[in-house]
Amino acid sequence: MRIGYRKRTTAGDKTICLPLPAGIDYDTWILDAAGYRIYLDEQIAQHPERFPAGIIDGYWLDGFVTSKRQQMKTRRILLKHSRDTYQIHPDTVMPYMIGRTEDVEKGLYLRRYGVPYTKSNN
Repeated sequence: MRIGYRKRTTAGDKTICLPLPAGIDYDTWILDAAGYRIYLDEQIAQHPERFPAGIIDGYWLDGFVTSKRQQMKTRRILLKHSRDTYQIHPDTVMPYMIGRTEDVEKGLYLRRYGVPYTKSNN
């Protein structure tokens, strides 16, 4: 391991999923640091359970992560106290960026009622 770098953890345990504000252009909005910080501060105040406990001590915007699967940028934050980093992605994307929610919602709805993944050969 190189000096100054920390070992990476499992992606899912350092991810925060938040709803997108209505009627925004995500690609433009994600680049607006001041606007994004205002939105994030509002979300922290309204839904503190969605964030790690150390968020109370403050955070920095810590760059971006670009998903190869979804070809989209997401923000990262760095907690001031613990120096942990978290990736923040919109609720329109499935965990681990495996797909967009609109692409999988019907299949997930059917799984709720026990419909199998594949067609049976009977």
